[in-house]
Amino acid sequence: MQIDTFTLTLVAGVLTIALAVVMLPALGTNRAGLRSSLGLWTLAIALQGLYWPLFWYGRQMPPLFGLVPPNMMLTLSFAVFALAVQRFKRAPARHVWLGAIVLLALAGNLWFGVAEPSYAGRVAVIGTSLSLLMVMAATPLLGAFRQPGEMAERITAAVFLGGALVMMLRVVELPFMPDAHVGPLQQRPTQLLTLLYVPLMPVFITIGFLLMHARRASEELVRLAGTDALTGTLNRRAATEFGNRAMAEARRHRRPLSVLLVDIDHFRVVNDSYGPRAGDAVLRSLARHMAEQLRTEDAIGRIGGEEFVAILPDTDIAEARAVAERIREAVGRRHCLYAGEEIPSSVSIGVAGRAQGEADIEVLLQRADAAMYAAKRAGRDRVQVAPGPTEGSRSGGADAADATMGG
Repeated sequence: MQIDTFTLTLVAGVLTIALAVVMLPALGTNRAGLRSSLGLWTLAIALQGLYWPLFWYGRQMPPLFGLVPPNMMLTLSFAVFALAVQRFKRAPARHVWLGAIVLLALAGNLWFGVAEPSYAGRVAVIGTSLSLLMVMAATPLLGAFRQPGEMAERITAAVFLGGALVMMLRVVELPFMPDAHVGPLQQRPTQLLTLLYVPLMPVFITIGFLLMHARRASEELVRLAGTDALTGTLNRRAATEFGNRAMAEARRHRRPLSVLLVDIDHFRVVNDSYGPRAGDAVLRSLARHMAEQLRTEDAIGRIGGEEFVAILPDTDIAEARAVAERIREAVGRRHCLYAGEEIPSSVSIGVAGRAQGEADIEVLLQRADAAMYAAKRAGRDRVQVAPGPTEGSRSGGADAADATMGG
């Protein structure tokens, strides 16, 4: 059966260009910090779409103009695909390796296309180059095979790896069938497989890539919905949700948990004296000071105008008080710098530890709030520990019963 490869690849080229056109609006509407990778991807599929008309019609031109440019256009497109995936996954950009492969492909195409014409030589150069570039594009996505729910990344990686395998099959058979490689129009199995698979690759990998972006954008929207826009910390709702999860974990495993309630002293004076933008700078400065003193497993939330909460899992009251003191000292020692002027500030901090059997984060916050106001009444710029039972119980009592019921 003869396959009309000309029509197939020409239609694939038109479809690929259409994909690039369809993606153009996304470059202006994307708000999830992914515009850069989308732009690179759009460029790559545009290069792919232009390759196929040049592939067929360029054969009527001298090799330097009709052979080398389209081959390099295809090679460059896969290098851009790899760069787009690396940018999307925030993986290290392998510019040196990508550039080296593209330059070697250029040298090979010039040699076997112009200096010493050889179709088999060009197959070896292009096949090896494209295979390496496809593997580099797939590599940042391979972690998806170890994680649940990453189907789009798995499909995209699998299509890239499939393309690499197809290209290498053509290279591997060269020593065994050197006389069979005489031109691109042969109805041979590996040639037909290449002409069927490679033109359709942009369609499948673009669908996968767009699904990856859609998921990332959705996750970003969920994150932003729980984030305070000014300071980048959790908002009150997200902080409460984190606190309740942390409380449940603490009860189940009978571990301590503490919270800090941090309030900027005389914040209204700061706003009145320096202006509201300076006040915003002080809030952001406090958020940074808190983040510097906390662990990655801790959480910071802004729950009021100048009130912040720090939720510290697996932290007893003595450790929490030490953290609070470090935050207080950092705020007092490193003043916020705004418009070239230092703005002095201090904080009052209330510390509360989860009591035995306690399950509601709001109750814990109320005790920390009472301790914080006690610190203000005592003169501000100090740390106050909430009275009552503060050590997270490690055995017996209500926590033991909770652990038993929780399995």
